Amino acid sequence: MSFEAVFDDQKLRKFLERITKNTKSAAKGLPQYAGLISVLVFRDVIEHFEQEMGSKGPWHRLTERYAKERPQGKILQISGHLRQSFKPTNYKSVADEGLFWYNNATTKSGFPYAFAHNKGGPILPKRDFMWISGVALKRIADQTVKFMMDKGR
Repeated sequence: MSFEAVFDDQKLRKFLERITKNTKSAAKGLPQYAGLISVLVFRDVIEHFEQEMGSKGPWHRLTERYAKERPQGKILQISGHLRQSFKPTNYKSVADEGLFWYNNATTKSGFPYAFAHNKGGPILPKRDFMWISGVALKRIADQTVKFMMDKGR
């Protein structure tokens, strides 16, 4: 008695071709993928302001003198300009590195204190806000896999 097995790999080939194409699209930062991920990045950065949380823990508290001058309470949110300057569309694709999100406030034409707080310095304490949490990274990974499988649908 003999058996003959025939493996039709046409569906598998189409599936792998689709994943390969979508992976290349994601790697190039195509607008569909970038838009999908930008929502997650934006939400995470805004949560840092709401929670007053840096990548290493809570932001440094205000000095007593400064807290008395600024009774509104929220750190880095007195006017709202710093928080509102970050938009989901503030990203660019960097060759061989992928997508890069930025806050206009931390650039040379932005707010002088924004870069100093985000990076820390000799005068202002580090209160970083432009970072991605582990929870957001997991969400980004999940959405990336979905995108690779079927463009996020």
